[in-house]
Amino acid sequence: MGLISALLRCAIGRLPAGLLPAWIALCVALTLRANAATQQFTLQPGWNAIYLEVAPTNPDPLAVFAGLPVDQVWAFFPTRSPVEYVSDPAAGLFNIPGWNVWLPPGSRADLEALSDLRGVISHQAYLLKNTGTAPVILTVNGSSSVRDIQWNPDSFTLTGLSVQPDTTVRSGDFFSNSPAHKGQLRYRLAPNGTWTALTDSSAVTAGQAYWIYSKGGSDFSAPLAISFGGGRLLEFGTDQTSRLVTVRNRSAYPTNVTITNSDGFPFIYQELNAATGQNEWLPLDILNRLIPPGATTTLNLGIRRADLPADRETLLRISGGGVSLQLPVSAQVLKEANTAAARFAPLARSGRISASAIEPAPTASTGLWVGTATLSAVSEANSSDTSAVTPTPAEFSFRLLVHVDTGGTARLLKEVILMKKHVEGAPDAANPPPFVLVTDPSKQGDYDAPLKRDGSPYAYRTSSVGIDFAGTEVLLTGFFGSSLTGKIEIGRTLPTNPFKHRYHPDHDDLDAQFLPFPGNIPAEAQEVWSVTRDLELIFDTPTTSNNTPSSGYSERTGSYRETVTGLHKNVIITKGTFRLSRLNTLGEINPAQ
Repeated sequence: MGLISALLRCAIGRLPAGLLPAWIALCVALTLRANAATQQFTLQPGWNAIYLEVAPTNPDPLAVFAGLPVDQVWAFFPTRSPVEYVSDPAAGLFNIPGWNVWLPPGSRADLEALSDLRGVISHQAYLLKNTGTAPVILTVNGSSSVRDIQWNPDSFTLTGLSVQPDTTVRSGDFFSNSPAHKGQLRYRLAPNGTWTALTDSSAVTAGQAYWIYSKGGSDFSAPLAISFGGGRLLEFGTDQTSRLVTVRNRSAYPTNVTITNSDGFPFIYQELNAATGQNEWLPLDILNRLIPPGATTTLNLGIRRADLPADRETLLRISGGGVSLQLPVSAQVLKEANTAAARFAPLARSGRISASAIEPAPTASTGLWVGTATLSAVSEANSSDTSAVTPTPAEFSFRLLVHVDTGGTARLLKEVILMKKHVEGAPDAANPPPFVLVTDPSKQGDYDAPLKRDGSPYAYRTSSVGIDFAGTEVLLTGFFGSSLTGKIEIGRTLPTNPFKHRYHPDHDDLDAQFLPFPGNIPAEAQEVWSVTRDLELIFDTPTTSNNTPSSGYSERTGSYRETVTGLHKNVIITKGTFRLSRLNTLGEINPAQ
């Protein structure tokens, strides 16, 4: 006991035995809900040492402990000042550096002024005193997050452990592969109210707070570790369709890891099909992975945006070897109430432009869609059945540009430039000018180039050589995602008219004196004829057979049909497919300054 007392005086002397409970038993349950987490504790009469993993919806201690016979709540926040042992238990922990306390208003008038614990936070240990004579239930509702344990080097840390609630885990097994903790002292609160040492065979439980010694610094939090690029939750935002999640086995044993999607969230993951040699996207319900000691497995985790009708949050459970990790996940949809979160431009994701400069869109299909139409069948012009199409020897592709405004109206474009609204004076880095889509050449001077290349202004321009018409756009009728139809008029004066040749006198649409023909000239006497292209896009319905994350959301496919009139005495019909990908979510073209 002399060694233990000395250690406690040096490292945990702030916890005098006289302040500790007469007895303690703790029962904890962590319940997952669709968009939150609930942690529940059974507080026995006297003192209780708990570890909170949930961030309360209302962190005010008065709200967290409302209706409970709790008259003291202590939290320990380590400081660099020397640890002092409290020799008089009656003096308590008041005014000792590192300890903060909450006292219910009116409960301790003589000490109420010392109450300095202003909020209850997650990933924190608390000492609570139940002044009642019977056990009570503490239920904390809120949100979950991921956080590694911050160990105090060469000292004790008051913390909890990521243990499965329904599994018995021995403390020696939990720390068996951590050099900083293997064989080191660990303490828990015993039923008689004293801190007692754990042996390697002692069980550790979820929600319990322990004093654990770390020999030197350590980054070990549990035999399983997850990484996903930083932060406390896995955020898909409004535009991300997949993220990489890595699970590492830090134990000395092979571990069967189970990843559970218990909420029915539209998760999918990428898996190699050994038969085809291709990666496939599969729905995620329960996934098992056997990870050797010290090895990792990386999961390409996605969400099917088409199956996400509203903003959602969930908890993905990753468990194995008696360890339970809860990975919070959030995703939002593009809608008017969520415009502040809309970020869709690939340029912003690459860091070449500021994501905050991308204006959001209020509908799920709003934005600029860029893709390809691929023709694979055509009708025979001289066939007796001009409506029949036959496969072509080779496919022919051309670019499609479709813009959908904030009202859902779709337009076919032939070119578009990404620019910025013009601002006078020096730009405000905190509030950069928004990006705009420009299709009218006469208005390009009204905006600024968003980038510089070799010191010169530079803007991204996208165009289609396979589509031309007078003006800047063709209105499409129908609904994006269902079907769209439009008519392209290639007039006699349009330079890209297939009958027109600037230097050939038989195809310049001019008479022998190189003057325009009169307007009433018969069609059979004309050198150049107008051509009409009636096009139709029929969108595919996303199915599980096309189970990619972006399918039906930022990527749409379908069948393409075009009827050409004027190129031959008979109409020419061509068919094929199309694929469109959303480049950004800007909902307006050529906006006013």
